[in-house]
Amino acid sequence: MQSSLDDAAAFAISKAYASSTVATRKSQAMRYFEFCRLLQIPPLAVSVRNLCRYCVFLGRTLKYSSTVNYLDGLRWLHVMFNHSPLLSPTAVYS
Repeated sequence: MQSSLDDAAAFAISKAYASSTVATRKSQAMRYFEFCRLLQIPPLAVSVRNLCRYCVFLGRTLKYSSTVNYLDGLRWLHVMFNHSPLLSPTAVYS
């Protein structure tokens, strides 16, 4: 029974996001993992210092709106791996 529940849960999760959302999240995660590889730092949990570094890293090549989206991807990644959620980037300016 546990196996069938796990299979059903995996199926539900796989259908929870549109394919475009999955592609966006994958791109955001890959960019963050590349940043971590370059700095030789563990990806999770994100420290305040490394979050600030990542903001600067993104800001060198992305517009503000894209940077905010990539930071939201990092927040999502944090939650998906059962770490405490990062503050939503837009909440700072609300």
